[in-house]
Amino acid sequence: MLQEALNTLVMTNTFIPLPITRTQELLKEAERPSEIDRKEDDNKRLNELLTEARTRLEFAQALGYGTKQDCKDLYVQLDEIRDKTSGGKSGAGFFAKITASLSALLKLDQPASGNPAKPVDSKNTGH
Repeated sequence: MLQEALNTLVMTNTFIPLPITRTQELLKEAERPSEIDRKEDDNKRLNELLTEARTRLEFAQALGYGTKQDCKDLYVQLDEIRDKTSGGKSGAGFFAKITASLSALLKLDQPASGNPAKPVDSKNTGH
């Protein structure tokens, strides 16, 4: 009876690409200071967050999350944010496009890209 129950067990594994998730967290942290007038220390911290986000994206690309074009687009978007916030400039909405792009990248179902973000089902056959 126990074996019958085990034979009907379905396991679901969800793989979360941490480099992309960490990039999202860094950008979320960087968004608030980009919207306000900043002091020199705040500018330095914003720059550090954007640099670390780029490093995480490079790591994600090296691990095969997303295509080369996906990552290239994200780098361009990061550069645009850096330009818009350079010299203490501030404003709202700078992060909307890259946030949407990262979310889309997590939802991609492209095995060729190496993106394991989609849940994987496996059935225990009892063998």
